[in-house]
Amino acid sequence: MPAPVDPLLAQVPALLDELRARCEAAEPGEWPEELLLDGYAAALQLEGARRRLRTEALELSQQELELAAQEQQLRTLLAAWRSRVASVARMTTDAAETAASAHVTSPRRNA
Repeated sequence: MPAPVDPLLAQVPALLDELRARCEAAEPGEWPEELLLDGYAAALQLEGARRRLRTEALELSQQELELAAQEQQLRTLLAAWRSRVASVARMTTDAAETAASAHVTSPRRNA
């Protein structure tokens, strides 16, 4: 679930447009100090949001690495288990074949 959008961050695109327009204009327009303060406040908000995202990304990367390690361990253990099960099945089959072979080739006693 995405985090709720900060109202100040939602105003950044409009603030950027206004700053671009005012920088291109011959006159600074009304309330230049307010626009300057709003711009710096938005820059600080963006920096904070970016840092939070970086922290979340690092945490997700760590989780992904842990999951990858667990997956590798699981696959390794599954391969070892599959090999063991196949070995036991072969031994059981070999033992059954040996017993059947011994039964067929052993001399029978006459009663």
